[in-house]
Amino acid sequence: RRWRAGGVVDGDADALVYLSYSNGVYEVETCPTVAPSVSFVPTSATPTSVPVMAPTFAPWTEDSGSLQQELRTNDTVVVAGRVRLTEALVVKNATKSVQGGVLDGQGRTQCFDVRYAELALRNVTLTNCSAASGGALLAVQATLVLDGCKMTGNRATDYGGALRITESVLWVRDSVFEGNTAIWDSGAGGALRGDHST
Repeated sequence: RRWRAGGVVDGDADALVYLSYSNGVYEVETCPTVAPSVSFVPTSATPTSVPVMAPTFAPWTEDSGSLQQELRTNDTVVVAGRVRLTEALVVKNATKSVQGGVLDGQGRTQCFDVRYAELALRNVTLTNCSAASGGALLAVQATLVLDGCKMTGNRATDYGGALRITESVLWVRDSVFEGNTAIWDSGAGGALRGDHST
């Protein structure tokens, strides 16, 4: 099998890459053609499984609406660089994964509003986000996975400076919560506020 993928090859960010898999071996070919603005990269590549192709969200795009569309369309989105959010990204009734990059709320918006859904964040930084409840992420009846993530400088005026989860399941591994604040009361949860959750 053969997949087309935009990527960086020998310092050329516009290289067009073809990834082929045959008899347990992956090979990469490059072409001089300019890659599209939304490229595709393998998110898992083992000899026993076919790579899952995920769209790479262009880091220079400052409108979260485009990233929201990628999340609606694709199961996995890879973010390269920093994306400045203009509104919270909504995940409902779905299973989604975001990998890599920095999502910056610019002190004006929440990063994620997750309802009745599953969301996995891997090597993602959520920073400078602000909301009434769950500065960076609000989850209701959801399953969340934070793997190698950073939650820094987020703020809630109510509960959960970084995260507010209700009737949800949260898995955290190798992640950092730093400089998050919630100002409602002493039990507001600067990093995390969880109610009826595990």
